[in-house]
Amino acid sequence: MVFLIQMAGIHYRRAKMKIRNQIDLTGRIGLVTMMGTFLLVFLLILGFNPRYGFLESTFALAPESRLPKWVQLPPGYTRADVSATLALYSGPYLFGLGDAAKFVLCGPAPEHKKLLVEKIRARWHKVTAQEENRNGNYDFSPQYYAASHVGIDDIIEFKCTGPLFWMVDKVKTKTQSPGLECRNVNASQISKAISSCW
Repeated sequence: MVFLIQMAGIHYRRAKMKIRNQIDLTGRIGLVTMMGTFLLVFLLILGFNPRYGFLESTFALAPESRLPKWVQLPPGYTRADVSATLALYSGPYLFGLGDAAKFVLCGPAPEHKKLLVEKIRARWHKVTAQEENRNGNYDFSPQYYAASHVGIDDIIEFKCTGPLFWMVDKVKTKTQSPGLECRNVNASQISKAISSCW
């Protein structure tokens, strides 16, 4: 009889520990889920710019490209003196952030003084959108954005998949598939140019 009582007590303690461990595990999972949700919300808030939206990607203006039509160089600067970056954003159309982009024009090294920071409207050009509808994806080159600022329209071209963009006057209707890689591009140099002119 004593043996049976001892065995029942052991089984009772094991069952109690098992239930306690499950409660601890559930509490830990709940805590991890709560922390993960908090981290996600924090990162979303951190990545959200109220003026532009959520940052999608950043590009550097190719050195051989002309400047956008709406840019007036300050006195004493030439095209060779300046660099530019373009940041594309996505955001809720509800707040008018759907087509936002940021164009930054910087002076020469080493200080890379910001000469111009403009919010522009940039959206897929109709030629690129039509090609995407035919292909079902964006794996082709070149791709175009229609950009406008202060009533002046211009065309942004992405000749290849990479961190560079060009300003062009006309859209090429012939595309190459798949997307071409940018050749003869020093990625670290472009990355440095983007980070210094941001």
